Amino acid sequence: MHALSSSAVRRDMKVSDLLTELPMVVEPETSLDEARLTMEYCRIRHLPVISGGRVVGVVSDRDILMAHPGGAGSALPHRADAGPAGAARVADVMSAPARFVQDETPLPEAIRIMVDHNVSSLPIVDDCGLLGVITKSNLLRWYTDFCADHPGDPAAAARVADHMRREVVTVDPEDHARLILERMRGINAHHLPVVRGHVLTGIVSDRDLRVWLGITAHGDQRAEPRLRPEHECLTAADIMTPDPLTAAPQDGMAETAEVLLHHKFDALPVVEANRRLVGIITVNDYVRVVWGLIATA
Repeated sequence: MHALSSSAVRRDMKVSDLLTELPMVVEPETSLDEARLTMEYCRIRHLPVISGGRVVGVVSDRDILMAHPGGAGSALPHRADAGPAGAARVADVMSAPARFVQDETPLPEAIRIMVDHNVSSLPIVDDCGLLGVITKSNLLRWYTDFCADHPGDPAAAARVADHMRREVVTVDPEDHARLILERMRGINAHHLPVVRGHVLTGIVSDRDLRVWLGITAHGDQRAEPRLRPEHECLTAADIMTPDPLTAAPQDGMAETAEVLLHHKFDALPVVEANRRLVGIITVNDYVRVVWGLIATA
């Protein structure tokens, strides 16, 4: 990955410069169905959880997915039955205590928290309570806007090849579910490209695993994944999204970020001619790029 720097970036950026104001919120007693419908309606993936005017947690679509296999609007076959007993309220699945930042927190510090703790959304508070949230999507949008406003800047000229990960862990279409789980857990990944030889045929995500198997690669990492007998024979070809959208090494970073934002993707496989897989570019890669730009301003 090539480090980027820019003299056009403000040195004093705070989280308040990028916050999403007046976010939708839920309470600990809110039902998971209501929280899920709110996320669907607003096309968001995280909701701050408020009690007595204080932020007490954050609930994500993945938290709900882990409690209710099948996720939002899923109608795929072979789904598992109901999730953990009693997981009916936001309080049962939210991440708590919440990590949050003050409105005057320097932006690089907030990004460091997001990277170090692998969180996608941080509530922003002041003495009166919740002001808004900052998300990885906010950082991607800042990057695309910056590139559009400064077309001659090195950041605007960056290519996917400069920042993609070239060493990619993959699975074969015939690999079974247990191997997919183990491989995803082993590298703490949310996505694995599916390749035959070196040719991309699909991508399998942690959400796909939950929909089909009723378990996730990102639950209790100490526990042995428990597959039902009828799931042991499922393969990557059964679970994957076939022929996924991709990026090319020569694609611009800003244009590729727009694709991620538009489709709400977390990652894009990077392919050359004939869909030969050569890398992967993720939202986290963009977060690190933005972090480098702002921290070195």
